[in-house]
Amino acid sequence: MDDGTLTEPLLVAHLDLDAFFAQVEELAKPSIRGRPVVVAGRGGRGVITTANYPARRFGVHSAMPSWQGRALAPHAVWLSPRGTAYSEHSTAALAPIRATFSRVEQVAYDEVYVDLSSARTPDELAALDPDDGPDPALAVHGVAWVADPYAACTALRQAVWDATGLTASVGVARHKLGAKLASESSKPAGAAVLDAAAEAELLPTLEAKALPGIGPVSARKLAGAGIRTVADVRAAGEPTVVGLLGQAHGTAVWDLAHGRDTRRVEYDRERKSVGAERTLPADLRDLESLRATHAAVFAEAHRRLLRSGAAARTVTVKVRYADFTIETRAASLAAPTDEEPALRAAAEHALAATSAPGTGVRLVGVAFSALDTVAQLLLSLGDEAAAELVPELAPAATPGFHPAYARDASTAADPRLGAGPADGPGPLVTEQSAPGSDVVHDELGRGWLVGAGHGVASVRFETSTSPPARSATVRLADGVLRHCDPEPPRPAAGPAPWKA
Repeated sequence: MDDGTLTEPLLVAHLDLDAFFAQVEELAKPSIRGRPVVVAGRGGRGVITTANYPARRFGVHSAMPSWQGRALAPHAVWLSPRGTAYSEHSTAALAPIRATFSRVEQVAYDEVYVDLSSARTPDELAALDPDDGPDPALAVHGVAWVADPYAACTALRQAVWDATGLTASVGVARHKLGAKLASESSKPAGAAVLDAAAEAELLPTLEAKALPGIGPVSARKLAGAGIRTVADVRAAGEPTVVGLLGQAHGTAVWDLAHGRDTRRVEYDRERKSVGAERTLPADLRDLESLRATHAAVFAEAHRRLLRSGAAARTVTVKVRYADFTIETRAASLAAPTDEEPALRAAAEHALAATSAPGTGVRLVGVAFSALDTVAQLLLSLGDEAAAELVPELAPAATPGFHPAYARDASTAADPRLGAGPADGPGPLVTEQSAPGSDVVHDELGRGWLVGAGHGVASVRFETSTSPPARSATVRLADGVLRHCDPEPPRPAAGPAPWKA
């Protein structure tokens, strides 16, 4: 995005995996590659998490209600989210980047900022312990990261491709704002370098919502005052912007609109919470149904806590009512733990402190916070011992609730339908099983669920490396079709598409 002559060091890279969830699905399911693919929640309140680029040509996009997207692209492949598969592919895709640099800020499963000046030296790489951090063997060598930002872009996306077969868009600039704008401009599977001159030319042409921190609410406030582009922000003046958005937020937006971004790559930022939540297809109005749903959401949140390797001291329960009001209650233990009985007792105590079911409940969430990855865990508690802790738990309203996996949070999977334990068979497929789920047949092997109903399941038996799919209809009553863990990430099987 410039003439190749750089007048200042460009130190920040932004890497964004293209249509990440849909890409992972296409890797695992060869028969859907090249077709419109949408990953979305089911039911009347489901929300689209990702649409691949063929689907976007029909007007489908993330955060759109599923029913609206289906009306626009009824012939697309519609799949439910597979959180474990996305987590594993994210880890594998970013592993070479984490091995190469000491300062990497992950802001989502599919998005990181990289401080290019933090590339590890050979001595630093040799000192890395793969058991405690990134594998030094994964590091990318031979690139002048700061001196040659063009080579940096190429090397970063090549590393992701080699590790997983996923494409990424990469931008390099002098700060985080510029790097993000550069990567956005190069989608999909592209690379761009944005220096100060190119940034000054690009910024005024953008919509105001392109600036970090301007979400739908802020965008509506600005639009109400006739401010729709970055140029409009500049023309409005700082007092007007601050008056609309508040002192801190307005000042930050004003600075960003002028290309001033002092945010650092927060490589040491700790995860604040781990959780899950579920939007319900119909409002819950009885206590028994609420408790059952709460137990299922707690189980999913607890699985995520265990996968994170952290212990938690505080459990927060979130309830959204039929009138869209939100209530949160928290309960805290004496010390951090990952033990299920104690955390479940705290979650149930927090739920009891809410007004639910009240006017009807449309969403239930559970989050674990006050995380500690090195805490001395509480001794394993039985249900009776955990129950004795309940009177000591102090419920309190807590502002904000931020599930660690927010992009998938509205469609958290039912624990009965998730992948089975590694040392035994998974649960049987039922008519409630989600389309796209990983399944295994006693004789036909691995595949994925197209759909289930009327006592049968439609399955495509294929893997990421298999020949074209074999389709079959399986009787559920036969008990030969079970859920299973997703395939692990695999290195790329061929050259990167930008080299084809």
